[in-house]
Amino acid sequence: MAIKIGANFEYQGKQPNFARDSFATKAAMKAFPEASMDEGHLCYCAEDGNMYQFKSSNTADATLGKWRVFKSGSQVALTVDSAMSDTSTNPVQNKVIKNYVFEEVYNVSEGLQATNNALTDFKTSVASTYAKKTDISTVYRYKGTKASYSALPSTGNTTGDVWNITAADTAHGVKAGDNVVWSGTAWDNLSGTVDLSAYVPKTSSGDVTITANKLTLQGNDDSSETSMLVAGYTVEVRSDLNDLKLNTGEGYKVLANGKEVATVDKITALENTIKTLQGTVTSLQGTVTTQQTTIASLQAKVDAQPKQVVLTQAAYDALETKDSKTIYYING
Repeated sequence: MAIKIGANFEYQGKQPNFARDSFATKAAMKAFPEASMDEGHLCYCAEDGNMYQFKSSNTADATLGKWRVFKSGSQVALTVDSAMSDTSTNPVQNKVIKNYVFEEVYNVSEGLQATNNALTDFKTSVASTYAKKTDISTVYRYKGTKASYSALPSTGNTTGDVWNITAADTAHGVKAGDNVVWSGTAWDNLSGTVDLSAYVPKTSSGDVTITANKLTLQGNDDSSETSMLVAGYTVEVRSDLNDLKLNTGEGYKVLANGKEVATVDKITALENTIKTLQGTVTSLQGTVTTQQTTIASLQAKVDAQPKQVVLTQAAYDALETKDSKTIYYING
């Protein structure tokens, strides 16, 4: 039989509205018939001051039955993290933000590492393949003609500067038309025009007569001679004669100490290649700078994230100062 209660009925006593809303002990709460308990019901337990919730799906506990603490009886103080944390339980989504930043920083770091590896490989390749400017800075550079030896510049000279002298200067062993080179401390005579009329020309429209049966290029000793036939005559070439190499079919080449001396065209080509490589290095450095800027931008975004705090109205009112960069959520 149902009991009808007027719409204006109001209970103002100290007893709970229903017996199942408040229990003196946990034992009394556990002993209450589960068949008379609605799903998700909340009650207060005076024994420990906690709120409990009933769920029929909970495993029966020896002390609480199927009741579980819903909320602590005392207000729990909240703190705001000052740094990223994997274990934070605060409302601020530190773990999400930290994971996002870590992933972005990791991607940038991977890019920087790949760029650094490429630069290292590039430097190794350049060092092993190409000569530095300092390695080729002392080659001869023709500067022009001076009327006399005394007209040569006394300052501002660079090792390898070459001048042609018009007039002879017996005091310095210079013949008319000689070339001199700056050694770094003094002018060294490279000589000038050499009369080769007594020598056999490389090419001739007529016959060339050699009175000897063979032409010998003599080295420092008598060992390791090789020979080849030239127009019916034998030309002997010493294997230890490092400063000469005859026509090999690729053109005449001059050797110095057993190594080929680069021509001006080769030096110019190498300088152009070095400039191109330097441009590539500058471009890679720009990429590194851009990535560093990206990292700084991401960090700034993280730093700009507002802090969030959940607290009661009373706790909020009790705050002496309120941070303008903090979002306060009122609970209850």
